Amino acid sequence: MDFRKSDKLILGAVAVVFFVSSLILVFGVPRMFVSPDALANFVFSSEVAEFSRLHLFQPMNLALDDTLFPRSMISIEGQLVPISFVGLPVLYGLLGKLLGTSSIALFTPFIAVLALFAWRRVVQDLFSKRVALISTILLAVHPAWWYYSARGMMHNVLFVALTIFSVWFLVARPWAKYQWLNPACSGLLLGLAIFVRTSEIIWLFLGGLFVLGFLWSEIKWREVVIFGVSVMIALLPMFVINQSLYGNPISFGYTAQEAGQTTQVTERVADDGMVEVVSVEGEQDESLLPFGFSVRSVLKHVYQYGLGLFWWMSLLTLIGLVLVVVNLRSKKVENARVKLLFHVLFIAIGAWLAIVYGSWTFTDNPDPTSVTIANSYVRYWLPVFVMTTVYAALAIDWLHERIRSQVSQKVIVIALLIVIAGLGIRGTFFAPDDGLLSIRENLIRSNEIKEQVLELTEEDAVIVVDHGDKIFFPERVVRYPLRDETTYDLMPRIVLRNALYYYGITFPDYDMEYLNGRKLAELGLQIELVQTFDEESLYRIYQP
Repeated sequence: MDFRKSDKLILGAVAVVFFVSSLILVFGVPRMFVSPDALANFVFSSEVAEFSRLHLFQPMNLALDDTLFPRSMISIEGQLVPISFVGLPVLYGLLGKLLGTSSIALFTPFIAVLALFAWRRVVQDLFSKRVALISTILLAVHPAWWYYSARGMMHNVLFVALTIFSVWFLVARPWAKYQWLNPACSGLLLGLAIFVRTSEIIWLFLGGLFVLGFLWSEIKWREVVIFGVSVMIALLPMFVINQSLYGNPISFGYTAQEAGQTTQVTERVADDGMVEVVSVEGEQDESLLPFGFSVRSVLKHVYQYGLGLFWWMSLLTLIGLVLVVVNLRSKKVENARVKLLFHVLFIAIGAWLAIVYGSWTFTDNPDPTSVTIANSYVRYWLPVFVMTTVYAALAIDWLHERIRSQVSQKVIVIALLIVIAGLGIRGTFFAPDDGLLSIRENLIRSNEIKEQVLELTEEDAVIVVDHGDKIFFPERVVRYPLRDETTYDLMPRIVLRNALYYYGITFPDYDMEYLNGRKLAELGLQIELVQTFDEESLYRIYQP
């Protein structure tokens, strides 16, 4: 089967299907988001696009000690600012200035498509055209890439795409006449990737040092200097913005919050906008491993998410790795040195990400035992999932080479890719609870609830929420969570200024009796049901 003759047609069809399907949470769906992190990124991207700013003024916080803000944001002297990295809001906000705020939700799916073509060229130069094509198709239908491209206001796909673009400039070297532009563009793009997700800088830096050492005799040091200077140029805006928002060029929202000793710090720091930390096993070493180190946790999470969740890709990857080990013994391997570099980087990056994130236990699902694509390990390990497509492609290519009949080659390989695509569709769109179709339905229902709650509450009302901040903000001021002593202490102060509500899980009768007879009564307050929505309800909190 000769993939070379139809590469453009195949990749074009894959790109179109991928892009259109990745808009499932955009078209026909109100502008709502699954996670607080995504909401914050969209809100601040829109602020940059419309007003060239990365903050929202909340005047109530001047009187209430900066205590009213949704998850993924903090308040500093009345200004709501991002708790996470600001690269995505800045980049998407600037693009939004050119293309309109309504286009912001389209950026990640489009960039993900471009990254498919860049990835193909990178793999082609390292391996072969056929392996590159198969690897690109596998990436397009990999649930991790597909899913988080559709959930486009998260940082991860943009970060990985920018990193791929950076490598593409070094491999493809499109600037033939002005060669210095290749390392310059590569450095700028890697700097932007770090801007988007600064927490990955350690493995990027160590990986870069390893590449320099591995290719020492082939390195053009002038290009290394150009690359390094370009990275710093791309990062300069980050230092300026951090100074402006948090008062320190190397501070971020979560470190500013930690310094302020606010409540819920541990949860929000781990959260990265949306994650609830359940437990940390092992000793913590914040200087290098912010989540500590636990061999048992690493092995468990790698087995559950790295191997078991996308088992078909894991199986092909393991076969590909065995083939690599066998082939490395052969002296006839073409481009063996650079291939070895890729293999070592895959193992090193995989080990690093497994240890850093696998040592901590995250849950993004109400059921903490649920192993789902929406849990944070999948997006944190996205760089490794991208690299596994090469080994899976090598396994399929090996099978292709051992089939003598050309007709059989086409039938078997195409059938295998169709099966893999089907499994990808199932894991991306039809996964129970967290599949994109389920998310789409939930967002539509959440918007219906939002419209009703907005009608039932005053424009200047404050709503205390469990997880409803991603529904009601920014149309309403929110305080998170209810079950926090700081929240209860704030209630009498809020009621004196504004209407106060609680939206969350419906209280049984004994909880209402406890609140009205003791907890809220001690604060001079009472609570009453306004309206129930499915399993949750809106309550009014007032002075009798």
